[in-house]
Amino acid sequence: MRRRTSVADVMTRDVVTVGPETPFKRIAQLVAEHNIRSVPVVADGDRVLGLVSVTDLLRKEEYRAEPRPPWYRRLWHRAAAGKAEGRVAAELMTSPAVTTNPEALVVHAVRTMAEHRVNRLVVVDAEGRLAGIVSRGDVLRVFLRPDEEIREAVLREIIPYAIWADPHEIDVTVNDGVVTLHGRVERKTHVPIVVGLVWGIDGVVDVVDNLRYVYEHAPPTVPADLDI
Repeated sequence: MRRRTSVADVMTRDVVTVGPETPFKRIAQLVAEHNIRSVPVVADGDRVLGLVSVTDLLRKEEYRAEPRPPWYRRLWHRAAAGKAEGRVAAELMTSPAVTTNPEALVVHAVRTMAEHRVNRLVVVDAEGRLAGIVSRGDVLRVFLRPDEEIREAVLREIIPYAIWADPHEIDVTVNDGVVTLHGRVERKTHVPIVVGLVWGIDGVVDVVDNLRYVYEHAPPTVPADLDI
């Protein structure tokens, strides 16, 4: 069966990092020089302590945008206020960082980003050491898979093994990642199985289901003692 794309396949391995005592100005310089949106904060053998993002850095300007009355600090979110006054990475970072591991599937990484409303994940190994970073742009690379490769995956890896059907009974076309299925399967229950598995193939943008079926339920059986 097919191998699904993992975080290790798409993540950035050469990651710019800072230490907990790295000054605000140095972090801002690194972000600008490398055109990145965040930097992991590491210590003790690349163990990840947190993440400083551009949003964290901009808290300072947001806080100072205009004069604030004394009561404003009490109303402002405590964490935001603390970052606005932060001078070093340990005071600016979001901790703990939202992480994933290299073996995680890309689809799971996307789900984690959505759940935590973040645009990137720090990738750590089993000991919590930095392995890379994966962004929304990185995971979108799975959709660059060629149409013909997607079609071959459907014909070779899905249809014969999912419902034990003859691949010649089902016509598969792929256009810009959209898979269209024509043909006939034996049972009605086979249709959602095929469609669901095709959706799980890396690079699939959508699935158009034009499948037909022979039997509503199980096909009729012939008694063993009936002489035909």
